Amino acid sequence: MQFVVQEHHDGARHFDLRLEKDGVYKSWTAHQRLPDRPGIERVVTQAEDCDLIFGSFEGTIPDGQYAGKVQIWDQGDYICHEWGDTEIRVDLKGKKLNGQYALVGAPHLGKRYWVIEKRGPAESKCPMTEGQ
Repeated sequence: MQFVVQEHHDGARHFDLRLEKDGVYKSWTAHQRLPDRPGIERVVTQAEDCDLIFGSFEGTIPDGQYAGKVQIWDQGDYICHEWGDTEIRVDLKGKKLNGQYALVGAPHLGKRYWVIEKRGPAESKCPMTEGQ
């Protein structure tokens, strides 16, 4: 599975984390860079799903909704260890983001809010393929 982080300047700089799932990118927006070491948490807002073709987009979106410059900040593969309603655990394997990350629902902040944190190095085994 693929992931991409796009840096987007649409009046305010932010980062869009996109994880491929079910034929689309599931997306979250962070107003700060995503954590690159354990101990740092960032609040992210779940955004609408987007087409996989958008994951390779770099350029300028013309005036209107989402207008602004977009560039790929990081990209790579990921392994999913858990995808639940309130927690998602993945190993990201990118150039800048590498290791085990967790997205945890933060309903006290609002329905679409999550917290992302780096928990450590990538897990050594993929639970989806263990025992095969």
